[in-house]
Amino acid sequence: MYAPMSFFETTPLGRIMNRFAKDIDTVDNLIGDSLRTLTATASSIIGAIILISIIIPYFLAVAFVIIVCYAYAAYFYRASARELKHLDAILRSSLYSHFSESLSGLTTIRAYGELDRFLAENVELVDVENRAYWLTVVNQRWLGMRLDFLGVLLTLAVALLTVGTRFTISPGQTGVVLSYILTVQQSFGWMSFGLMVRQVAEVENNMNAVERVVHYAKELEQEAPHEIEDSPAASNWPSRGNVVMKDLEQEAPHEIEDSPVPSNWPSEGKVVMKDIVMRYRPELPPVLKGLSMSISPGEKIGVVGR
Repeated sequence: MYAPMSFFETTPLGRIMNRFAKDIDTVDNLIGDSLRTLTATASSIIGAIILISIIIPYFLAVAFVIIVCYAYAAYFYRASARELKHLDAILRSSLYSHFSESLSGLTTIRAYGELDRFLAENVELVDVENRAYWLTVVNQRWLGMRLDFLGVLLTLAVALLTVGTRFTISPGQTGVVLSYILTVQQSFGWMSFGLMVRQVAEVENNMNAVERVVHYAKELEQEAPHEIEDSPAASNWPSRGNVVMKDLEQEAPHEIEDSPVPSNWPSEGKVVMKDIVMRYRPELPPVLKGLSMSISPGEKIGVVGR
């Protein structure tokens, strides 16, 4: 990452760690398996629907109604699951940030006897993160109940159609239709991991990790490149010990032309500040607002904070 220092000063460390831990793991491991399972399940479902439709053409009308209900339930579920996944990622970043900060300042925490407070804060952050995960599980159960109910309706409709057309199809065809409709019902339902409706939502939820990684890879402000393409460095660079920099933002001059510094300055160790206004970056509000103070020679002072 070639982001400027201002990014690392304003972004919690846990949020960065979450990108390179959970999100990268999701991109490398989970999305591929989800897509593979989704493709296999969708292929088996489409094949079963075509086979049943050849034997019982009336099945297409029933399947159309049931599939519309499936699509509505999946659409309703995906809208909430996507936001819950995003919320879970944000809360996990806060947990990582607190844990890393606790490790880096462990000696200070022990010195001031604040172990219990930091432990309680960590437990609270874990509980808050688990709330989002618990809501995700509840959301999945909501979808599972409706998918199972629609799958039972689809199986019942096919069973009734096979009974109604028992004089036009053979017993063997009836057995094939019933076995394949059970396969379709299980694929649409909540009986196994490779389920089409759940996998569609799973792939969409996991793409949230891709979005977060791409944001860090392409949309973050970057520092200037180490090499300029139009001006490549020579093979023997640097041949001399001189460095020339152009168009860089400069600090204020050390000397003001209208107020020359006396030759004997400083004659005494006295510092006077009048109406000092300072900020960390140009777009941030000032942290020092009109600070005025005078430090006498030989006086000892203490600065608290940054």
